[in-house]
Amino acid sequence: MAEIRPFRGIRYDPSAVPIDSVVTPPYDVISPEERRRYHARHPQNVIRLILGEEYPSDSAADNRYTRAFAYWRRWRQEGVLKEETAASYYVYRQRFTLDGREYTRLGFLARLRLVPFASGIVRAHEETHSAPKEELFALLTATAANFSPVWALYNDPDQTTRACLLAVTERQPVYRFNDGAGVTQELWVVSEVEGEPLRRVLAEQPVVFADGHHRYESRLRYQAQRAAVAPGSDLRNAGWNYSLTYFLAVEDPGLVVLPTHRLLRVLGGGSMEKRSLLESFGDLVRPFQVTQLRPAAVSRSAGAAGRMADELALDSVVTAGLASLRQVGEERPAFVVVSATGESLLFTLADDEAMRQAAPERSDTWRQLDVAVLHRLFLDPWREKTKASELYYTQSPRQVVLDLARGGTDGGADLAVLMRPTRAQQVADIAAQGEKMPPKSTFFHPKLLTGLVMDDLEVPAER
Repeated sequence: MAEIRPFRGIRYDPSAVPIDSVVTPPYDVISPEERRRYHARHPQNVIRLILGEEYPSDSAADNRYTRAFAYWRRWRQEGVLKEETAASYYVYRQRFTLDGREYTRLGFLARLRLVPFASGIVRAHEETHSAPKEELFALLTATAANFSPVWALYNDPDQTTRACLLAVTERQPVYRFNDGAGVTQELWVVSEVEGEPLRRVLAEQPVVFADGHHRYESRLRYQAQRAAVAPGSDLRNAGWNYSLTYFLAVEDPGLVVLPTHRLLRVLGGGSMEKRSLLESFGDLVRPFQVTQLRPAAVSRSAGAAGRMADELALDSVVTAGLASLRQVGEERPAFVVVSATGESLLFTLADDEAMRQAAPERSDTWRQLDVAVLHRLFLDPWREKTKASELYYTQSPRQVVLDLARGGTDGGADLAVLMRPTRAQQVADIAAQGEKMPPKSTFFHPKLLTGLVMDDLEVPAER
């Protein structure tokens, strides 16, 4: 089963730099604008390690990857980054508010032995793409370091690890700060002896990745490269055999998965305004029970006052649509379609056989996912039929409202599909069956920070 180890983490010295000025979200959620902002925030910001600036003069000998290694080495020499004096685990707590409710998420960081997915010890729940993996592999090759953790879920039904983690949080953390996004971030250093219950629980089970699939696959490739050229035969404790990993129990009350709503911009979308949604979708509605929700009056009047009135009207429609989704039982796949004209429909799957025919190669568990039903029976066939739509995503209901109010012809959206969040247990069940979820099925919130603790892969694991 999963093998975890404590490690000598590399951390920012809080007496040398303000920790809240040098950390970032993961590289894959940082926009170009945010990238520039993090570069400007502090000269030792971790952005220079994970997503450095690029220049026209870049070459094989001087590029963002070689510069990342130079920063990594220099900051350690200067004492900005310091290595832990002993192999440790790291307890990581995040406290945040969402929709008026307070949450506390409590996990820990450790090294996880790299093993292939085929082993069944580590399980993926989503597909990966080649481009991000190439960039991550290039960074690994240049720096021999893990700057960001992957995120693994495990089971803790007896709350053995939770008791250990809670005991640690009774003392003063090494870091405590607000990240500017409303999340209180806290980190504790835990000795190998104190963290032994964590190792024992993980040793009895496999883990499922919640986030960081690209990072893990890149690290597997790096492991294979290093093993192929490493001298000697006793390589088991080499640091590159491990991945910096954040572990969270599926039972943790702070585990939050946000829904990812779909937005569509229909080319020539004005034609949709002349027909009802039911007329536009035709036979695609047959497998569903379709409920017409209360529409709103959208005027499409010019000027700020007209736009504000439309936003208020659409906000009521989106709010009602999300409320209607919450009332549908978890056992029935469902979603809501909202148009820029204020019309909205609740779709609930009524014909399970239609889904079996559409996805015969999939398990019953997969066929009951909201997002799977949406794409196999409705959205993908409709987009193929019309051949005239652009699809994009958001987790924000407010963004749905704003884009619908703008409309597709003004750079917004003509249609939105409101989704329910995928449940963490569904993620675990799908991964346990060796299946992958459709794209954009999960969004774990909030993201883990990069830069709290990092791992030098040239440092071997403690025996």
